Amino acid sequence: FSQPLDVLKDPNTTVTDADIRASNALLTNMQSDMNSTADMLNTIENVRAQIEALNAPADVRGPADSVEHKFMTVEGNIVDLRMTGRGQDEVRYPVKLGGQLNYLAGGISASDFTPTAQQREVDGVLAKQVKDTRAALQAVIQNDLAKLNVLLRSKGLKTIDAGSVVF
Repeated sequence: FSQPLDVLKDPNTTVTDADIRASNALLTNMQSDMNSTADMLNTIENVRAQIEALNAPADVRGPADSVEHKFMTVEGNIVDLRMTGRGQDEVRYPVKLGGQLNYLAGGISASDFTPTAQQREVDGVLAKQVKDTRAALQAVIQNDLAKLNVLLRSKGLKTIDAGSVVF
């Protein structure tokens, strides 16, 4: 069964329809950046797991570890790799891009008002960081990982698959 449903605005609030649309538009845009960072993290973790699982001779292990370190550097832009999920991690270490996006989105969605100029400005800064991080990851995949895969093939070893990278 189905029936129409009207969602009404709280009559006690001063928020306008334009304010709601503005918040929704910014949050929708931010959701794209948040999804992109999650996809990047998944790709990085997948590649790192494959590198760690390599049963490679010493002449391959060094280059593989170097490539993994480059992936970790990119990952470190999104999340702090020192975080354990216990204790005072959030006090000890600065919040990285993933947490900053989440914090900003929470501040916008919890408000009944249009996003402030500062929130829009921060969104622009974070969107640029997402773009730069994406470019850095693509460079590591296209250059460093590609070279490692050439080395792995030459040794008859299984190559590292980054999957279909579409962030």
